[in-house]
This record gives sequence, structure tokens and C-alpha cells, in this order.
Amino acid sequence: MDKESERSEKRGLPILANAMEALISEIDPRTHQIILIGQVPAPNGAPLACVLAERSQLFRRQDPSCPIASDRLDADRIRSHSTPTNGVLARLGNQFPTIRVVLPSTKMCGDRWCPTYVNGEYIYRDNSHIRRNLKPETQRAIAVWLGLPDALATSRPENALLR
Repeated sequence: MDKESERSEKRGLPILANAMEALISEIDPRTHQIILIGQVPAPNGAPLACVLAERSQLFRRQDPSCPIASDRLDADRIRSHSTPTNGVLARLGNQFPTIRVVLPSTKMCGDRWCPTYVNGEYIYRDNSHIRRNLKPETQRAIAVWLGLPDALATSRPENALLR
């Protein structure tokens, strides 16, 4: 692969920003509500296998990609991964004042850790997705934790159903 076509954060972020700006302009944020949602903090490896190996009574060999404890993620690792993309989304939110931006990694992580359990439920399905089969009260807790009710709140009468 030559230097011009090499994949990198330095080349990818401007491409992401330009593509998102074009898409936002096409959707037209003056007439449509737009919410940009960043990436949810992601565990390494196969998180459910890690939880089973750690918490079940079954003898299972620990996957080397499993963290030391399944109840938290390293916040520094999450921030190093999400900060560049979050920066693009935040700049787009500043460029288009009617757009709402939700950055899960800033909401879900403290100084050192990002919890992986809410209301006693492990929230991850895999290393990219939150489980869909969480209890309704856990889903609500996560939505509030992320600030989704505020992001969905609007004064536009045509969007009253989103409140």
C-alpha cells in the first residue's frame, strides 16, 4: 500500500468530517432534528465469554484478551480510542448549532473506569454493542446516563412525539 492510500487516523478524520458535513447539509438541520451519537465504550475481545469465565461455576479457560475484571473498562484506553472521533462530532455540533451531540464515552466513563454493569446487568452483547434484552429499567437508566432524554427534548412542535 502506498503512502497516499494508507489508512490512518490523520487521513481518516478529515474524510469523516467532510462526509458527515455533507450528509448533515443534505438532511438539513434547519428542518430536521439531528442527533449525532458517538461510539459506546467497547470492551476488548469477547466480553460475554470473559464474564462467563470469570463469574460462572463452570471451569473455563480465560481468554488472554479478557480484562482483569469484567466489571469495568480502562477509561484511558476508551478515551484514547474515542477522543479523535468525539472531536469531529463535537466540532460538527458547534458548526451546526441545532444539532445535538451525545458522546457516550464521556458520559459512561469516570476518571479511571467505565462500568460494564448497570442495575446488576452486564450491558454488553459483544465488543461493539450494548445488549438489546436489558430490563426496561436498565434501558432507561442507560438512556438517562447518556443524556438521551435531554438530546431528544426539543421545542419544535412537529417533534413533540420525541419528548
